[in-house]
Amino acid sequence: MKISIVFSLMLFFIKIFSAFGEVFQVENSDKCLRMISVFIKTLNEQNSLFFKIESILIHKFNSFSQLDFSCINTDFGYIFHISPEKKLILNSQLDIHLISFEKKNYGIGFKFNNLLGFDLNSNIFEKILKSYEALSVSFYYSKFTVYSNKTFDNSNINFFQYTSSVSFSFSTKYEMNTNQLIFENCNIDNLYFYGLSDNFLKRNILSFKSNSTRQLTNSNIETLNLKSYHYNLDKFLIEPEIFKNLKYLILDGFFKSINKDLFYNLGLLKVIILESENFRPEYFEWFSNLNLSQYLFLNFKIKDSYNFPYEDFCFYKDYSFSPNILFYLTMPLTNCSCTLAWIFKTYTSNMSFYKK
Repeated sequence: MKISIVFSLMLFFIKIFSAFGEVFQVENSDKCLRMISVFIKTLNEQNSLFFKIESILIHKFNSFSQLDFSCINTDFGYIFHISPEKKLILNSQLDIHLISFEKKNYGIGFKFNNLLGFDLNSNIFEKILKSYEALSVSFYYSKFTVYSNKTFDNSNINFFQYTSSVSFSFSTKYEMNTNQLIFENCNIDNLYFYGLSDNFLKRNILSFKSNSTRQLTNSNIETLNLKSYHYNLDKFLIEPEIFKNLKYLILDGFFKSINKDLFYNLGLLKVIILESENFRPEYFEWFSNLNLSQYLFLNFKIKDSYNFPYEDFCFYKDYSFSPNILFYLTMPLTNCSCTLAWIFKTYTSNMSFYKK
């Protein structure tokens, strides 16, 4: 009887390793049995010309300490979908230690679900860039709450220091007065905030606050993407200390207002793209408050039926573009008006620049 049980278990583990042997390190098999048999599910596989991408679901766990990434075979690229059974704070219990003899020239991605928040004092992603060229992380059905249990020097905070792309999805629950130190020492190429709203159907407002004792000193975010509905854009969201090195800003959605001083302290901006579902003449109030030391490319993509009517001419005539603003307007075909002609006079004056 005992022999048959042992034989059955051997067959079971042989089947497991035949299915997952490429993904997991065979030499660490004893360590990874629980990961393989309980927590892991392969979603799909994509093959590119030079490497393979495995999409892996990690679920049915109640603590990040139950997971062990040291057995992952780093010969492949991965997209990990990490979904705990109960809401967890993302902290140092998640040890993403990937053993690799050489650094791969491709990236790796993590998609987190069901998070209660983020532990500011955790350095979760630090080890990943020893194995992969780039790291992208995204968050779904989670709260953007920042927790901190201890105090130490700002140089030790590096939650997003090693992430090239960070995305908060439409299902993220934002908070006002979020601790801006979550972006201390960050080095992010693309930051996405989706699902911002402030209306009777859904109130999901994100704002940042300064720490009274510890100021944000080092933040490097190159591109900010905002997707919102009925939202007021102000410096409590686009906080100058966080986004002082911002170069590209993409605004998409329905905006109730845009603070006229919003971009004054963002002196490194190169491109602003506004994809608006409710274009309003008041948006032009920015232009008298841009603090430009270089050329700024400004692209308005108008999605609604606004066509710069004659009656709005008196409003627009008071706003003139700085010579450093390169203006481009994308809109549905419409009848020409004096207002539109006034707007496009700046565009035509920049034509020589666009042809370069």
